[in-house]
Amino acid sequence: MARAETRYNSRELLLKLIFQWEYGNSLSMYEVSEFGGSGESYDKDYYKEIANDIFSKINDLDEIIIGFLDRDISAMSKVELAVLRLASYEILYRDDVPFKVCIDQAARLNKKFGTEQGHKYINAVLDSIVQQHRKIEYLAAKGKKK
Repeated sequence: MARAETRYNSRELLLKLIFQWEYGNSLSMYEVSEFGGSGESYDKDYYKEIANDIFSKINDLDEIIIGFLDRDISAMSKVELAVLRLASYEILYRDDVPFKVCIDQAARLNKKFGTEQGHKYINAVLDSIVQQHRKIEYLAAKGKKK
C-alpha cells in the first residue's frame, strides 16, 4: 500500500481517537493495537507520535482555531472540531507534512465523517491558519500558481 494511503488511514484512526476523547473516554483504552485490528494498513509510527502528543496541545490548538472561527467552538460539530484539531496539529507541529496535504486530508476526512458541506468551512479555517503559521510556505505555493 502506498505511503499516502497508510498516512490517510493513520489520520482516520487519529480522528476517531480525538472524537472519542471529546466525549470523556479514557485514553488508556485507545491503544494502537486496538485500532489496528481493522485489517487496514496504517503508519503506526506516525499514529503513535501524534496520539502521544496531541492531547497535551489541545488547549493551544483550540485557542488558535477559535481565532479563525465565525461561531463559538461549542457550536461546532464534534467531527469537524476533531478534524480541525488534527489538521491544525499537523500544520503547527509537523513541518514534514506540506500544508496542502494537511488541508486536503482534512477535507477528505470531513467528507467521509462530517456534515455534507462542512469540508468547505474546514478548508477556509485551515487556509487562514496556514496563512498565519506557515506564511513562507503559503506565499511560495501561491507564487507558483501565477
